[in-house]
Amino acid sequence: MGVKSLLNSNSTLSFLGNLFVSVAGMINFMLIARLVSTEELGQYAIFLAASTFLEMIRLGLTHNGLIRFLTTDSELEGKQLIGTAYFIGIFLALLLALVLTTIYNSVCNKAECFGAYHLFMFWYPVFSIVTFPLKNTITLLQADLKFGLILVYRILNIVPLTLYLVWAIFSPQEESINNLMVLMIFSSGILSLVTIILRRDGADKLKYINKQSFDKLFQFGKFNSLTLLGTNLLQSIDMFLIGLSPLGSVAVAIYSIPLKYIEVMQMPLRSLVAAAYPLMAKLAEKKDWVGFKQLLYSRSGFLFIAFIPICLILIILAPWFIKIIAGNDFYEANGILSSRLLILFAIVALFMPFDKFSGAALDAMNRPQSNTKKVFIMLLINTLVDVIALWGFSSLNLMAVGSILYTLAGGIVGYYFLADKFTFSPKELIKEGISSFNILFSLVRF
Repeated sequence: MGVKSLLNSNSTLSFLGNLFVSVAGMINFMLIARLVSTEELGQYAIFLAASTFLEMIRLGLTHNGLIRFLTTDSELEGKQLIGTAYFIGIFLALLLALVLTTIYNSVCNKAECFGAYHLFMFWYPVFSIVTFPLKNTITLLQADLKFGLILVYRILNIVPLTLYLVWAIFSPQEESINNLMVLMIFSSGILSLVTIILRRDGADKLKYINKQSFDKLFQFGKFNSLTLLGTNLLQSIDMFLIGLSPLGSVAVAIYSIPLKYIEVMQMPLRSLVAAAYPLMAKLAEKKDWVGFKQLLYSRSGFLFIAFIPICLILIILAPWFIKIIAGNDFYEANGILSSRLLILFAIVALFMPFDKFSGAALDAMNRPQSNTKKVFIMLLINTLVDVIALWGFSSLNLMAVGSILYTLAGGIVGYYFLADKFTFSPKELIKEGISSFNILFSLVRF
């Protein structure tokens, strides 16, 4: 494989797509932190976490099921699955929008009624409907392994907000978080309209809806949806509980800033998992467990080794990294606490590859129920520690320690469920990881 082939590979394109989203997302968050109050920043962090959480319902029922079955089913069955998945997805988006709008208008329409959740309750109903065609397009492109197009759509989706934020930084007028939400929804809506016109969102397959496809997606998705909901809760329940606790939305902002660096570290993890998942599914279909294990070990081992120096840098230079995102004013008020949280989150990141890849392996083997059990064991550990930390000690640091515990538990439980096919070998995993590095280095030298 030459350099050109490496750059055009699915793994590289998936990596670049997630790299762009993560880095641009961090830049946008950094700019927003300088434009709005700490309280509004906390509300924005809640919006991101809560909207992603609800999106997991749709993804769980349709996303992984489509990717897995479209690699093996016939063309007609593929059209039926796409049409059925589209119907399920848009129905859920409309239902959630209706429920939240009803709650918002019937309870009250003032910001103080919902506190840290006001931004989410007001804007998510529109956001969920407007962005659905674009998100479904990305799902279908991933199933077809068209990571280059995914990269294009992600760039077009996020760049308008970034450009506006850069302009706003130098503008004398005061910015509000609501103006930014309008821009986000408008730019995503335009791109969704483009996907509909180009017939890439799957809406043209609605005529192929059938019960068999619904049953197939539901049987796989009922566990996968729970797994994705649990996985997302693991990442967002901390902020949900902080928002409900006496610490409030300011504490949400303090906690969310160091998390942005971990989200960037999740980028190569998500990329390699996304690229490896269809391949693992094919190997599982063929019952090639030797190849399956080698693929699993090479990808997860590669990231574990790569994360070690990154985590050390985050630990050593934690205060400097907090200043980069939030600025000197925020650091003077809350920087010491955020720096300590970043150190703890860096330890969490080191063990993420074992958790994420073992979960993807279980789904690829058509064992979503095992992955669901793994995730909810992790969620139970995290929730218990969070409740004790917030209402018992008012400690954000203790919450971060809980994140270390549940991530370790996820890796252990995940490989326990894989033990009937192969026994986990740390030595072999490291060996495969080093081998992957050698291949990469040889390509770069070439």
